[in-house]
Amino acid sequence: MPTACVRPAVPYGLFYRWISVFLFCAAISSAPSPAAGRQDPSVLLTTPAVVDARQPVADTTRFPFSAVGRVEGGGCSGTGVMIGRHLALTCAHVVAPGIDGGFDGLVFVPGRNGSVEPFGRVPVVKVIFCPQWLATECPNYDLAMLVLATPVGDLTGYLPIAIESDAIFDYMPVMSAGYPVDLGGTQQYRVEGSCEGMQGNQILHDLESEPGQSGSPLWYGGTGWSARMVGVVSAGYGNGAADPDGVRGAAVRIDASVADWVRRQRDEVNDAGAGLTGTGRMPGDFGGMTCGAGSGQALLASGLLWIGCAFVRRRV
Repeated sequence: MPTACVRPAVPYGLFYRWISVFLFCAAISSAPSPAAGRQDPSVLLTTPAVVDARQPVADTTRFPFSAVGRVEGGGCSGTGVMIGRHLALTCAHVVAPGIDGGFDGLVFVPGRNGSVEPFGRVPVVKVIFCPQWLATECPNYDLAMLVLATPVGDLTGYLPIAIESDAIFDYMPVMSAGYPVDLGGTQQYRVEGSCEGMQGNQILHDLESEPGQSGSPLWYGGTGWSARMVGVVSAGYGNGAADPDGVRGAAVRIDASVADWVRRQRDEVNDAGAGLTGTGRMPGDFGGMTCGAGSGQALLASGLLWIGCAFVRRRV
């Protein structure tokens, strides 16, 4: 006599779940097709969306965002960062339009927050280009220093430079802040991400960077007085795109030669109180604070830019 086949019992919860799925699918199949002019949701499933990780900075009077400002006027537009009492650093290509026509009307607006300018508009009295860039427009030294009319760094604070080894740039968390033109150009935005290694003297990173963000500081150490700048953003892909390795842009590392150039310019303009720091330690490992809002110690200088590498980028 054949053995009876016993059908396993279906739990009531699972039974009703199957019924719900069936009714839901039936409802979808009977639903009208999308109206003309509306996007079919299936398109969204097959077209990867680019997520913009940039976020507006609510309080630009708080360090280190207070030290970041907009460079504008005289045909120039971009971002800069305070590296001393009277000194700001930006990309050479940001202020290059003034080389032939002069820099009349060029100003630095630290902490600009839309129409609000908490520290005022500080006239630029002199522009000092990094010698290597001035001679050959070498992208590895796409740097220019702005000498400001007043010591606004006493109010904003200024970022110290950290001279680090190549190894620290393997997936190290970093941040940046600047003034992207595609988001208005007057509101400061911050973005977080990580380094993706080195290529030459360039720090590769996965932070989205668009036109207007050239000159933005690249730093580690969070959003307090432990922040240390290691580079200046100068190149990136458009529309948040990335290459197959996840690289969205580049910043030139602040190496010993850049730091030496910063020191010499600081001495020439008698910008007392700026200092350098960094010994290859990871964020959080600092034994004491060495930067200050006008405390006479912090400095930056950043080696920059955009990169003669195997893939093509554009200046931002």
